[in-house]
Amino acid sequence: MKTNFLIGLLFSLLLFSGITVSADSDGTYVYSVSNNVATITGVADKATFTGSQTIPEKIGDYTVTAISSSAFKDCTGLTSITVPDSITTIGSSAFSGCSALEEMTLPFIGASRTAGSSDGLFGYIFGTSSYTGGIETTQYYYSSSSYNRVHYIPSALKKVTVTDASQLSYGAFYNCTN
Repeated sequence: MKTNFLIGLLFSLLLFSGITVSADSDGTYVYSVSNNVATITGVADKATFTGSQTIPEKIGDYTVTAISSSAFKDCTGLTSITVPDSITTIGSSAFSGCSALEEMTLPFIGASRTAGSSDGLFGYIFGTSSYTGGIETTQYYYSSSSYNRVHYIPSALKKVTVTDASQLSYGAFYNCTN
């Protein structure tokens, strides 16, 4: 009973706040819309999301500004991904388990364009969980060795292009040996 009340209250707050939240799919990407911008939350079919892919800047009438955590998790056939400059946030582990990933083009590194924490490390977008084909990589985000995170970066990954390198944080590619 209490749960139903809380769900109703939350729905009412969203309804009257003027914020639009919806979930949809364009056949390739699963996404949500809030405040007239889209966030990619996943793919419609991981088995067919293979090879080289380019995330669109727009889905329908909405500019794509974010990729949520685990959005492309376990897309094991994905070999190349291009992320448009419209993306300002990439969630943790967004590409976890993408073991065949060889190339990436990104507007920035880490979680968002705000640097200065472990979220600014390249490995952040691959996460801290081990998977087949992931190389354990310790990355430092401050000049002291006690400030580190272990991420699992695909062993197949050989080329990363960053289109706005002005936002690279300390240690962004530390220990990325490939």
